[in-house]
Amino acid sequence: YFGQLFCESKHGGHGSLLMPSVFLLLALSGGPRSTPWSLVFIKIFVGVVYLAGAISKLVVSACFGKPWAGATMQAYLIDGMWSRPHAWGMVHAIQKFLVTRWWACTVLAVSGLIFELTFLPLYLFGGHYGGGLAALIAVSFHLGVDVLQGLDFKPFWCPVFWAFLPEFQTILSGRTPGPEEAWNAVMARGFDEEPCRWILSAAYLAFQVVASLGLFDVTGKESLPITCCPMFAVPRNLFGSELRGGMMTDADFRHGGHIDIAYNYSPFHKEMPLTTELLRKLPQRVAIWGSTRHAHPLVEHLLGEDARQQDFALFANFEISDELKGKLEQIVNTCEAAADADWADAGKIAEFLALQDDCRRIFADDVFRARAGELDLKGDFREMRITIIDAIASVLFRAAPTKN
Repeated sequence: YFGQLFCESKHGGHGSLLMPSVFLLLALSGGPRSTPWSLVFIKIFVGVVYLAGAISKLVVSACFGKPWAGATMQAYLIDGMWSRPHAWGMVHAIQKFLVTRWWACTVLAVSGLIFELTFLPLYLFGGHYGGGLAALIAVSFHLGVDVLQGLDFKPFWCPVFWAFLPEFQTILSGRTPGPEEAWNAVMARGFDEEPCRWILSAAYLAFQVVASLGLFDVTGKESLPITCCPMFAVPRNLFGSELRGGMMTDADFRHGGHIDIAYNYSPFHKEMPLTTELLRKLPQRVAIWGSTRHAHPLVEHLLGEDARQQDFALFANFEISDELKGKLEQIVNTCEAAADADWADAGKIAEFLALQDDCRRIFADDVFRARAGELDLKGDFREMRITIIDAIASVLFRAAPTKN
């Protein structure tokens, strides 16, 4: 599965995190002839993972003293516009429409939290219709994330929702499910049939519950593939006093086969920093910028000593223009000059987006010049090689003995 679908997914982040646990639960099942109790464990496991993500957001936002709301959603959408711009102008227009309207960002943020909080209760207490609706909303949620943020959950995460096929079959057939088809009845029969396998599955699920409530990833007890899923848990404000930055690349991170350096690795990290030497080994052209002047104490420990308290820093694996550097510094200064409440000011956001568009245009021009220079350099080396070969051949020809 992983070998076949690697090139269709993003290598990094948490898109493939669900599959090892699902494989384990399936391995503990009794097979196709037994009661499908393992599917119930899988559905509950998925619900616990979503619930863990919501709990992480709420707890981390409380620790930061900021709400996880519209400003946070706006900042993460704009992150995607830096590193994963969509090729379709229509999608870019939709992104701009959303981020320039505070109410739209708030609706997206609140609805996302509600989805994560209610997926599990909807399955447990909503019957077959509740389970089918939960799966349908989840797939729609991930498709929306794919379009708006460029984060791909389709290959590794969404196939798990095949576990909800019995619910959809029941709904589409129009029949009323009997009490023996309820999830608790299925679980009871499964325990009677295969108590050992059932207990092992329950123990694994319990471990996931403990990791979720204990916020393992947040508190430094990460135990993959068990996770509390703290994805995008840190509350954000584009114009707030916080870390700010972005990444641009000429690679299409919406396609597969790329190592994700938008979130997991950067020159600012203390652990496994993306050094200049490592940047040069990347096949794509990359520019990473940021300001660490206002790093929150809860995240400052993640930064290297040299990366802290920097007003502006820029890293690239090719020669970039002074124009691009100036535009990026202008973005930092614009954010510094704004007030926290300006995230809801459509005019201020539009000004930021105009600067972002300028930066991406200049970056593309710089990449084009760099690529063209590489081609010229290769051409020079090719001509030099031909000249050297011709010279050697000429010397050898003159040195060869001739027949009388």
